[in-house]
Amino acid sequence: MNLTKKEGWQWPVGIIVAYLLFMGATLGFVFFTFGVEWDLVTDNYYQKTLTHQDQMQAESNALSLQEPLRWELREERLTLFYPTELSGGGIAGEITMYRPSDASLDFSLPVQAGSDGVQQVSVADMKPGNWTMEINWNSQGIPYYTRASLYIQ
Repeated sequence: MNLTKKEGWQWPVGIIVAYLLFMGATLGFVFFTFGVEWDLVTDNYYQKTLTHQDQMQAESNALSLQEPLRWELREERLTLFYPTELSGGGIAGEITMYRPSDASLDFSLPVQAGSDGVQQVSVADMKPGNWTMEINWNSQGIPYYTRASLYIQ
């Protein structure tokens, strides 16, 4: 058995190459993860978790209405139909539109139901795709909450 100098040094070179490849892959993954954009559902996510029980009560209030909040999405208009049983007490609140894939497109607008309990919202400027609509409203001091998923064409 005749071992030359070249054959005797192949395994240390292999270990060094494997180690360098491992380090390169690890560093590549670290740099990749720092470049990935991530968004929480809301900027104040942790603060909102503290009021979760209030939100659950508001959602329960909305579900217990005889006539629930309805909406229709047609062409470039979202129509919200607030329950007629609440239209006499004045409805106030906020509509928040969340874009799950891009938090920079999120926006809020006030609830402005007419005397007939109907509100029109233009969706013409909204980017096509999936949106989450959250409506927090109150009438006669009672809070209500509704959440729905929409797909804008």
